[in-house]
Amino acid sequence: MVVHHSESMVAENVPSISPQHLQDPASGSSETLHYELYSNIQTVNEVWREWSVGFAEHLPAVSELENKWKAAWRPTTTMRQCFSRRLLIVKAVKAIAEQKRELEGSEIHAAQLLNEYRSSKSLSLNQLILDLKTTNPASLIALNVTKTFK
Repeated sequence: MVVHHSESMVAENVPSISPQHLQDPASGSSETLHYELYSNIQTVNEVWREWSVGFAEHLPAVSELENKWKAAWRPTTTMRQCFSRRLLIVKAVKAIAEQKRELEGSEIHAAQLLNEYRSSKSLSLNQLILDLKTTNPASLIALNVTKTFK
């Protein structure tokens, strides 16, 4: 499988790596995979979209890559760090959806709530991630969510 970013993404923001040859854990066949996390994400909604459905029809969701390849699809330190930081946002979105009964199963709405909080406090995604790493994240407290991530 060869995966490239969509034409609509800004090419200079996408790091360049050579394709990886990976062994499919299910079938044992060898596949070529080339996927980069989009480096110009600025909202929680964009993080959730990349995680849950992908940025374009021809791009897989990051959750699919993670389920199939585990860490193998993230060969560089930069990609591993970026993934780890975004995973905090994904976990927060899931926790918000899980703990707010009116949002049952609606991670999209939970992502919107977290993004509205981020925007109302003029936080960048990096600042939100730093908040989520704390013992008592202000972002989750403001949304009445009791779960924390470290």
